[in-house]
Amino acid sequence: MAGGLTLSKYTWIVTKDELDGNVSEAVGKIGPPGEQHRFRFNRVITGGKEFRLLTEDGQIKYSGFILGDYRGEEPLAEYGRHFGCVSIQYRERGRWVKFDRDHPLESSVPLSHTA
Repeated sequence: MAGGLTLSKYTWIVTKDELDGNVSEAVGKIGPPGEQHRFRFNRVITGGKEFRLLTEDGQIKYSGFILGDYRGEEPLAEYGRHFGCVSIQYRERGRWVKFDRDHPLESSVPLSHTA
């Protein structure tokens, strides 16, 4: 609990629009949508897992970080698909790995962890 409020189970942040640059409205987009009690921005950046969202032709469109108890597809399902992204990759041991629904990622923070 943070100030008596329960935090969202996870928070993701888009930190870069690879196609339109840092002036894009996507930069700073935070999810999950509609959630009011999220992890702090700096905490997600410093402690989260890096992801990138790709278009059908394999172009990297957005990149960012996710922190908390998640399966792996949340930034894609909640944001990327609305803007032409079809897949998500995570940085694992220095290389990019495509998310596979049948083999979910380990969350970066246990569910019981708070801000």
